[in-house]
Amino acid sequence: MVHLCCKRCNWCSRQRPLWRVHQLTSGQNICDHCLEWHIHATDFLNGAVPAGCQACGITWEQMRERTIGDEVRLYVVPKDGIYQLLCRRCVQPYMRKRHDLYEGKELIAA
Repeated sequence: MVHLCCKRCNWCSRQRPLWRVHQLTSGQNICDHCLEWHIHATDFLNGAVPAGCQACGITWEQMRERTIGDEVRLYVVPKDGIYQLLCRRCVQPYMRKRHDLYEGKELIAA
């Protein structure tokens, strides 16, 4: 009988195999999926082409196809201690939940 040990990621709350979870110096656990998206967001801030929206999974290419004109909007938000890339549809519910941070603020797209 094989027993697989898992740890919960503090960001996505999913149970992941031990080899997919990294412990930060703060003591929090981050899975490779969340860490990869955080790196995508920081790369995007440095000028790289974004991977897409972390929440719904839409790719940058799909966003470009669905957008009329040249202005494709993607938002980088500090969510739960890491940067996340969110499309307009996904960032609005997050901003409503975090009205304590974003009340009265305009959305600034990167």
